[in-house]
Amino acid sequence: QKSRHRGRNRGRRGVTIDAKIWTDDCRRKAAGMMGLTVEEATEEKVLKRAFRRLCLQYHPDITKEDDPGGVKFRALQEAYRVLSDQD
Repeated sequence: QKSRHRGRNRGRRGVTIDAKIWTDDCRRKAAGMMGLTVEEATEEKVLKRAFRRLCLQYHPDITKEDDPGGVKFRALQEAYRVLSDQD
């Protein structure tokens, strides 16, 4: 069975990749979302512990009524990705 969308992007040039540049303000907001200061968020153990604690609180399988789309959980994952990036 062939896919209907096969070859849809062939021949297209100029692929654009959106790069996010994380400023100190973004890191501060991400740390605040996890209940940490920016200094605490630089410590790997503290960051990981806070992330795991909040994952258990906001995971979509656990809190189906409060956040049906898992918006808080995805925002938490993005905050952890920002803070764990050691650039």
